[in-house]
Amino acid sequence: RSIMLSWLALFVFAGLVVGLFGLRTTQELLLVFLIVTGLGCTQMGLLFFYWPLCGIGVVIAAVSVGAFFWIPDYFSLVASLLGGGLLIGSGLWQVYSGRRAQEATNGS
Repeated sequence: RSIMLSWLALFVFAGLVVGLFGLRTTQELLLVFLIVTGLGCTQMGLLFFYWPLCGIGVVIAAVSVGAFFWIPDYFSLVASLLGGGLLIGSGLWQVYSGRRAQEATNGS
């Protein structure tokens, strides 16, 4: 329940930021989404004391803000690589760590 309320608070915060600052372009809205996602990952990492998730959240936010300001022409590409790459990478990591844990418990 507290996890759901945490994410709900983050998305309400994102809606307020979009409304108050009048963000209208696709890149601005995408940046807010990536920052909120990074903040949410960091928050979940802190909540469960899982530090790699905190690191992933900080990387998402830092790379997206850096790309937005320093290479705005390629920001959409960076955002899609962040989203897809982290999704695939985290899935592969979970499969690998799950197999390692299973092998450890089976004694293989």
